Amino acid sequence: MDSLGRFPLKIMINRLVKLIAIPFVIVIITATTIFAAEAQRTPEWQILLKQYAANHNLAVVDSVRAGQPYNFTGELDYPLVLPSAFEYTADITYQQSDTYMIALPYPPEQVRCALVEQSGKRMLLFVNYYSDGLWQNGWVIHQGPALFSTAATQSLDRLGCDLPLNSL
Repeated sequence: MDSLGRFPLKIMINRLVKLIAIPFVIVIITATTIFAAEAQRTPEWQILLKQYAANHNLAVVDSVRAGQPYNFTGELDYPLVLPSAFEYTADITYQQSDTYMIALPYPPEQVRCALVEQSGKRMLLFVNYYSDGLWQNGWVIHQGPALFSTAATQSLDRLGCDLPLNSL
């Protein structure tokens, strides 16, 4: 302090820098920790697919993310084999007992094309993420068309899924 009771400018700047730097460093450390933990977490679609495979004695051979999920429309008519926590129907929303049935909000936001195998027989599954943009969202699994069929090849091409069906 000088003779007039004022703090020198250098001391005030040092205190201000400490006041700003400490919370900034804490935020950076916290964000880095959260991002690192999130990077290690298994994606929900993968957990769902593994659970389905385990429950049906299937082995997941390969899976890829569709480059054009918006091409997965209700016209494809692939049956649901595993709905999410929500029960879906192709009709409008209605209530049946205590369970609400809602229409799938096509197109899905994400599509994963998965090749699974059971006792030497391979099948195509689609793991899709649907969201109505407000309340309902979740992953569901659709049964794909028979492998080596024209429908399978066309669906994979249309969705932008690069599963190597020729090498099976």
